This record gives sequence, structure tokens and C-alpha cells, in this order.
Amino acid sequence: MLNNECFVLDIAEERLMNSPGFDTRHWPDMTDAARIQDINTFYGIRLETHAGMGLPVQARRSPW
Repeated sequence: MLNNECFVLDIAEERLMNSPGFDTRHWPDMTDAARIQDINTFYGIRLETHAGMGLPVQARRSPW
């Protein structure tokens, strides 16, 4: 296991700086459907329900 594990995010710095966020002292409702849709729209993700089972699946990958 690596000691210096990290994530590499392949996105332009300007786009990341303009991404949806929130004040860490006032966390938003992470189950709010409108907020989830706004975030998915920003990143170009469209979710669909899998075979009517209520399970969200990513319909296409983000272009970033």
C-alpha cells in the first residue's frame, strides 16, 4: 500500500474553481434532488434508472 495515496482529477483548474460547492460550516442536504441534478449537469452526467429497479446508473461518461 502506498503511503502517499492521492486522486488525480483530469479537469481544468478554472472549471474546478467554478464547480458547485458549499460552506463547510453549513453543509447542504446531500439528498436534495435539485442539488444532485445541478451537480450532475455541471459535470455532464446523466443518470438513468436501471431496468426499473430504482438503481441509478451513469448513462454516459463525463467529457472531462
